[in-house]
Amino acid sequence: MNEVLDWLGTRNDDPLDDLIPLRRHLYTVISADLQARALLRLLDLFEPRIARLHALVFPMLLDAQRPLPRNLHVLAQSLADLHGLLTDGLIEVGLQMADTGLQRPRKDQDVLPERAFQSLHRQYELALRYGSGTPASFWGQLNQLVVRHLADDTPKATLKLLLAMHAAQPETLTAKEQAFLWRHTALFAAQVEITTHAPQETSAWLWADGEDGRAPTPSIRRAPPSADGLFFYHCRVLGTHAQNSLNDFSIPQEWRSALHHAARRWLNPPARRHPRQRGSYRIEICPRLSTLWGLLNNDLDAHAASHVISEWQVLNDSPAGYAAMHIAGGIPTLQAGSVIGIRRHDKMPWSLCTVRWTRSDNAEHFEIGLEVLASHAQAVRVAVSSRAAPLPALLLPPISGINRGEALLAEQGIHAAGTLTLLQEESGRLQIVECKPLPIITQTDGIELFEFERGPHAG
Repeated sequence: MNEVLDWLGTRNDDPLDDLIPLRRHLYTVISADLQARALLRLLDLFEPRIARLHALVFPMLLDAQRPLPRNLHVLAQSLADLHGLLTDGLIEVGLQMADTGLQRPRKDQDVLPERAFQSLHRQYELALRYGSGTPASFWGQLNQLVVRHLADDTPKATLKLLLAMHAAQPETLTAKEQAFLWRHTALFAAQVEITTHAPQETSAWLWADGEDGRAPTPSIRRAPPSADGLFFYHCRVLGTHAQNSLNDFSIPQEWRSALHHAARRWLNPPARRHPRQRGSYRIEICPRLSTLWGLLNNDLDAHAASHVISEWQVLNDSPAGYAAMHIAGGIPTLQAGSVIGIRRHDKMPWSLCTVRWTRSDNAEHFEIGLEVLASHAQAVRVAVSSRAAPLPALLLPPISGINRGEALLAEQGIHAAGTLTLLQEESGRLQIVECKPLPIITQTDGIELFEFERGPHAG
C-alpha cells in the first residue's frame, strides 16, 4: 500500500505510461480489506487518472478498423478493465456505508451511485466502440446498482441512458452512428420508465433480475419469471420522439438510419423470428461488393477474386442469419452495416447478407453476426440523370415471407435521384426499363437498399 500511495503522489505527463501501474495499483486497492472512508479517498485519486487515460484512448477508436490492431486492442481492453475495477470499488463503498450506517454529507451519498453509473457508462461506450461485447461483470454490476438505488432520490439520468442504449441494440451500428445515438438518447433518457412492479401489458417492456448477471431481455422474447428482485423498463417515449424527428426531417440525413433503427426497437422490442441452431460448417465470404458484382456478372473468375475471399466457421444459424468466426484467409475490415456475399462452396450461388455486429476479443479473433438479405442476387446496372454512366447494382428477388418486393442494392444517392433506368441482361438479351424507387429499406455507410416499381414500357 505504501507503493500505491507513493505512485499516487507522482505525476506522469504521458497518460499511456500510467496504464500498467494504474491497473496494478487499483487492483491492489480493490483487493485490500479497506474501510469505506479509506477506500473512497483512494478511489477519489484514481478516478481522474482513469478519466485522463479515457480521454486519450477513446477518440482513437472512432475511425479504427475492425478487428483492431493489437496495440490499440490492448489499450482499449485495459481501459475497460480499469472502469470495471473502479465500479467494483464504488459499489463496495456503498455496501459498507449501507451495512455500517456510516453517514456522509447528503450530496456525497447521492453522487456515489451516479459515479458508479458514470464508470459503467464509459465502460459500455468503450466496449461498443472496440467491439468486444460487454465485459462479463458489467450487467451484474448494473443490475445490482439498479435494485439498490431505484427507490432512492439519487440521480438516475446515466442509468436510464444505459438502459435505453441497450434497448436500441447499438452493436449493430457503426462507431460514428453510435456516437450520434449516445448524444441523441441523452437528451430524452430521463423519460425512460423503470419500475419494480410487473406491468400488466409487457410487450414493449424489458426486464432484468437484480441478482443476475445477464442483460435486460425484451418480454416479448422471453417472459419474466415470477420472482422477487426484478425490474422492468420501456423506452416508448424515446421511440415516439425519434419517430417524430424522422417524420419532420429534423435529423440530418447521415444519422437518419441510426435513429430509425433505434426508434423501431424502442417502440417495439424485436422478438426472435427463428430459433438458432448450432452450426459446424464452413462458408466463404466475399466482403467487397465490387468483387461480388464482378463474380455475378462473370467479369471475374474465382482465382482473380481469391485474394479477397476468406473462410469462416458458422457458429450458429437460422433461416434469418448466421454467427460466424474467421478461420482462414485475410481478415477483412468489416463494420456493422457492411453488405457481403456468402456461400457454402463454389458450386452454390452467393447469398447477400448485412453485417449486424462484429466482435473481437483480440487482434486474431473475429466474429460477425449476419442477417440474410437474399438467397441470391443478380448483377445489373442503373442509370440516373445525375450520373454520366450507368452504375453497378445488385438486384434482389422478392421475398413473400416478409412482404418485400424486388429490391436494388446500390451506392448512396441513387434512391434520391428519383426515376432510374434499370439495365438487366439475361441470356444475352439486354432489357431496359424505367423504374420508380419506393421507400428505403436499409441505408448504411455507402449503400442503400430499396424496393422499386417497374414501368409499363421495357425495351
